[in-house]
Amino acid sequence: MEKTRATTIQQKLGFMDDDLKTPKHDEIMLWASSHALEIVTAIVDNRWTDRGIEWLNEDLRKHGEPTIALADLPPRKPLEIASVVWEHPIMSKQYVIGFIDLAIWYIEDGLSLDCQVYTWEIHHHKREYPLCIEVKSSISAASELIRQIQLYRQYQRGTYVVVSPDARYADVLKSQGIEFYHYQVDAYEEAMR
Repeated sequence: MEKTRATTIQQKLGFMDDDLKTPKHDEIMLWASSHALEIVTAIVDNRWTDRGIEWLNEDLRKHGEPTIALADLPPRKPLEIASVVWEHPIMSKQYVIGFIDLAIWYIEDGLSLDCQVYTWEIHHHKREYPLCIEVKSSISAASELIRQIQLYRQYQRGTYVVVSPDARYADVLKSQGIEFYHYQVDAYEEAMR
């Protein structure tokens, strides 16, 4: 049997993802793609926060304008999916570093400041950086998965999420700033019947 040739920086560093070739990986990819809003809603905190408005209040204070409080803001609109891209390439100049299984861009409410009259407004906008989904049908080694995602983070900003039925390393991933979404095998299989 011929050895697979490394074509990305990720593969040259020894990350050969054999999971990509399995039907289970495709099953989870199809499920995650069709449940993108469910995953984004579970991961992204869609509430206004003090931290989220502090930059705005700093500018208002500098110009002697009244600041705003969380209570002054209407509830945020529900999150929306802008696009879901399968096998999104992570690039460094002309080199392919690797591929994010699913890149999900979503739309959320944001605050902006009109510098002419120092008033604030709410706008609905597409996030600059995606939710970066790494699909794993099983996780044989947490350290290899974490190393892969840490490499990706050097080249692609975003929130990284592992979607897998294997939840053994969920706490370890979270301790490294990687979100975990537990893929429920039974629910999907039932829906497919």
